[in-house]
Amino acid sequence: MFTKNLQKRLTQPIDAFRKLGDTIDTPHGPLTHIDNGADILAVGHLDWVYWNPRPKITRQFENVRIEKTPQLDDRLGVWVILDVMRAAGINVDVLLCDSEEVGQSTAQYFETTKRYNWIVEFDRAGSGAVMYDFETPEYCEMLESVGYDVEVGSFTDICNLESLGVAGFNLGVGYHRQHTKKCYANLSETLDSFRKFQELHKRYGSEHLEHVPTPTTWWRTPAAGSSWEPVSEPTDDLALQALQDEYASDEYGVRYNELYESEKARIDARIDYDFNGA
Repeated sequence: MFTKNLQKRLTQPIDAFRKLGDTIDTPHGPLTHIDNGADILAVGHLDWVYWNPRPKITRQFENVRIEKTPQLDDRLGVWVILDVMRAAGINVDVLLCDSEEVGQSTAQYFETTKRYNWIVEFDRAGSGAVMYDFETPEYCEMLESVGYDVEVGSFTDICNLESLGVAGFNLGVGYHRQHTKKCYANLSETLDSFRKFQELHKRYGSEHLEHVPTPTTWWRTPAAGSSWEPVSEPTDDLALQALQDEYASDEYGVRYNELYESEKARIDARIDYDFNGA
């Protein structure tokens, strides 16, 4: 199973990625753009919630399991766009971001005159796909036609790239229990999702998938140079609701308030265990 540069991507400091492309410093950290002359922009974020300098990587039959490695979100996705795509012969431009985990992704500072066909990111738990405000019935059908289940999501870097005027897809990369010290992944699931992406790229890579930015989203752009802020004032209740939705989508593919009471209890128990221990 392909694992070249995996441990390297999981443990490199953020500044080590600067040399890979053109890097600018923003109020929220670096933003690195790698122009490979491609028509598709692949995005990933380098920051993390928790960090383990010694990832536990175990080779198994037809699988590689990575455990207790919270920076899998989104270093696993970064490995996919930098190393797996290259090995598969898929050429993309790359955008490496910082501060996604605090809702201030440096993607918000990206400016380009290039006209991309579409945007992709691998920063999704499990093996489904989300599109946020990029979602349309047509794009749902495209993803489903290659095997993705279309799910709901809250935020990632591509949410800050609506101004590029093209569709954006956040695809499952196989990690689970993200934002906790118990985060894990099975590369069999990661590479299965990548095979779906290969088919998506084969069918639609040369097509320009237009997107008209929506006037109202979860995030708004304030004055230049200041932070991105939620439309609603942040509260503990809103933070919990977002976390419940994230776990519910990972487990069931729907929002928390769409679950049965027994399913809600299971989600609440998982959240309590992951954040407060056994």
